[in-house]
Amino acid sequence: MHDLSIALPGWPAVSNRPRKPKLTAAKKLAARAQVAADVRAYDTNPDVIAYKVERMRARVDRLMWAGIIAGLASPPPTSSSSPAGGSASPSGSPCFSPT
Repeated sequence: MHDLSIALPGWPAVSNRPRKPKLTAAKKLAARAQVAADVRAYDTNPDVIAYKVERMRARVDRLMWAGIIAGLASPPPTSSSSPAGGSASPSGSPCFSPT
């Protein structure tokens, strides 16, 4: 609707809109408690829990695939780049030799 304001010279404008009641600390706390209860009810909904589990499963799948692709894309380390200075085993022979 239209906001009708009446203003006289030297006086503040008066509006026909109702004023909002001032909330007390107790009413504010009660309102916050109600919001918290609504959030808890939402978080314990089985559909919401299933959705969160599915999102986490998708994240884990993406990370696993990223690790697999990164592992396949990088070449395996050679024995010459090992900290032992070129020998793969203390005896000097490769670990996979049949001897």
